Amino acid sequence: NEMGVVFPVLRSSIGGLSVGDIEEAKASGAMLMSFNTKQPRAIQVAAQKAGLEIAHFDLIYEFEDKLREAAASMLPAVFKEERGGKAEALQIFPLNGRNAGSVIGLRMKQGKFERNSTYRLLRNGEVVAENLKVRSLRILKQDVQEVPAGSDCGLLLEDSEGNGILGEIGDEVECYSQVEVGTNGGAGDSSNNK
Repeated sequence: NEMGVVFPVLRSSIGGLSVGDIEEAKASGAMLMSFNTKQPRAIQVAAQKAGLEIAHFDLIYEFEDKLREAAASMLPAVFKEERGGKAEALQIFPLNGRNAGSVIGLRMKQGKFERNSTYRLLRNGEVVAENLKVRSLRILKQDVQEVPAGSDCGLLLEDSEGNGILGEIGDEVECYSQVEVGTNGGAGDSSNNK
């Protein structure tokens, strides 16, 4: 289908659901769907005992909406990068110890830095390291949560394994965040709804 999700149909027939349908759905983790058919009370009770819900539809577009909703929940999320601040390295303070990294003395060129953002290090316009986290963020000697535009700061970055990052004078540091915008199948796009 248009989302790229395939639903295997275990059983399809005319008429109401049976106890066998409920048992098969429970064993396989399938959905129970009923179109324009009322289910006897005994079947509804059996489904409840099995921990299953019977999705009942009287209109075909409601059925299609349910399938689209189920397909969207199966697709991976799609993220958009939102850029934050950017700064230039003016000084480097190497730290002692294996994989300790360096404190990078930076001057903000645009935007601001936030402690909980994700960072990347660029050298001559090329990405040297990305998906970096803040180990230390300071203005003068004070730990801060944020560095506003136009300020100088000291920044120590680390990778996902906790290794400090070595910077060089002239490097640029950018911060960014990932914002979820929908799913791979376009389920987040509601332009064709309503």
